[in-house]
Amino acid sequence: ERQISDCLSVGNMSEYICWTCLGDANGLLSAAGGPQPRSFVMAQFSRFVRPGDYRIDVPANLGPLGITAFKDAPSGRFAIVAVNNTTLPVTQIFNLQGAVPASLTPYVTSATQSLEAQSPVAVANSTFTYLIPANAVVTFSGVVSGFQSWQQAKVTAAELADPNLSGPNAIYSSDGLSNLVKYALGL
Repeated sequence: ERQISDCLSVGNMSEYICWTCLGDANGLLSAAGGPQPRSFVMAQFSRFVRPGDYRIDVPANLGPLGITAFKDAPSGRFAIVAVNNTTLPVTQIFNLQGAVPASLTPYVTSATQSLEAQSPVAVANSTFTYLIPANAVVTFSGVVSGFQSWQQAKVTAAELADPNLSGPNAIYSSDGLSNLVKYALGL
């Protein structure tokens, strides 16, 4: 639902709580106790956005999709949630900044899918494109590898773009140690 995305991004709220747990009209579970579609939409966030995660700014989010992104810096885990409340599918280009994984796994909730994992999507040159189905929520889940997390924590975005400064074999400072050695030693 776009409401969850808007509360977290536009409203800058730190959490979203659904108070209606049971009920056929708008509960997470039906009166009989079975999961409602709304519960899978809520899970698009709650399964991948965990306590302690930080919301990442999504600049220039002017299209029809509600897009929010979150990360856990210590583990390198992150999630991008795209909500399409329109009746048409939307092709979205995602431009990532900083250290990025080689691929992301999309999970889809739609009229016919309930938090279903899809084939991983390749990330090339910090960009990937995905067709967000009509009236659907897609969460892209990924983990930046250990060295990439180290890079992101140790160098600026400009330095990260220059492999002579941030690459694994680069010797960035006067200590004579390559970045990969520093990562392995926890420096």
